[in-house]
Amino acid sequence: MSKTIIPVLLAALLLTAPASAQLVTDLAIAPVVAHTDGLHGTQWVTDVTIFNPMAYEISVGVQFHLADRHNFPSDFYRSVVVVGARETVMIADLLPNLYGIEGNTKGWLLLIARPPFLPNPDGTMFHATARIYNTGGAEGTFGQTVSSLVPAANVGWSPSYITGVRNDESYRSNLGLVAVSTAIDVHYRILAGDGSVVAEGVKEVKQYSMSQWSFEELAVGSVDGPLSVELWLDPDDATPDPCAVEFPVAFYAYVSKVDNLTGDAEFLTAVPVMPYICELSPFNGRFAGEATFPESDVCLALTGAPWQTLSSSVGTMSHFGLTELSTAHCSTLDGSAAVAGEATFTVANGDQLRATYTAVTVAPPPLIVQEMDFVVVGGTGRFENATGWLRGVAYITFEGFDDPSWPIEFAIAGSVAY
Repeated sequence: MSKTIIPVLLAALLLTAPASAQLVTDLAIAPVVAHTDGLHGTQWVTDVTIFNPMAYEISVGVQFHLADRHNFPSDFYRSVVVVGARETVMIADLLPNLYGIEGNTKGWLLLIARPPFLPNPDGTMFHATARIYNTGGAEGTFGQTVSSLVPAANVGWSPSYITGVRNDESYRSNLGLVAVSTAIDVHYRILAGDGSVVAEGVKEVKQYSMSQWSFEELAVGSVDGPLSVELWLDPDDATPDPCAVEFPVAFYAYVSKVDNLTGDAEFLTAVPVMPYICELSPFNGRFAGEATFPESDVCLALTGAPWQTLSSSVGTMSHFGLTELSTAHCSTLDGSAAVAGEATFTVANGDQLRATYTAVTVAPPPLIVQEMDFVVVGGTGRFENATGWLRGVAYITFEGFDDPSWPIEFAIAGSVAY
């Protein structure tokens, strides 16, 4: 249990979170906290602020994980902050004051209020931010505020992107990566404003740890104009089906952009194309089978066609494994469109996901290509209340009007909530 507590909690939180950022939660992740020396005798420190929106006192466990080393987190929270009802608590210069850590130290922070790990009622939530700032300037402090990155977890479904990055005479940037899992490799690509690749490579992040590199360390020199960063989890490290396990491999990423004149910093968060939210599961797969055109009166009133187009195929869908797909629709007489479509996806245990669809023909025989739009309308078993939207392409091989069945293939992708 002690080695899996973070991904278990992360998965459980995201399984109930909407796609938009959830900053008031029972779990928060600060991707970087530090107590380190800066330039010219300055000092970088971190304050953490916790607000309790509940009508009762809560306990928030705070767990620190050192950078650049393998960590073994525990479900025992020796550092607990008690926050009264509707109160706000700030822990100034967190690392020495809460943990007694002096000297140059950096890492990431987990905050949690969820029972049974903390003695709080079910449904307890809080809001937390971390401010990392430099205390050495005569004009006052300068720094950046970092909110929780829980919704930005990348489990390998898609790349993550950061934009608004600069690395030139006016600004310097640093890339940070956080592993809330076993050790992982994360690929990076730095893109110039015109889309050309400035630098690319791969970085290892140690178990339950974080690391940060200057752009110079990533072989990025001074570049005029804005930059963007593309990041993706190494396929060999990704959990095959993150929604089927309690503790998938995941990473977070950020860029810290620093003004060379003032020393002020901005925090830019990496955002995944496909967030780790299992109710809104990325749904994709391919199918192959046969299309048939039996005589029927079903379509006469809709399109005038004296037949109905049916198909039966088999394929593999993400999250579902082996899946059977059956479709039925009415074609226009000229074959340019399909209307009143109904599709059924039947998974291995017999549960069925149902959708309506329409299609337009974008390529004529001998290889007919149709673009399809599906609207998920429920189903049976676990899909009883399913909703979602899918986009598909059908490839039908024309074999002549004397042939009662033609080969058909589907490529389908989208998102389904169930």
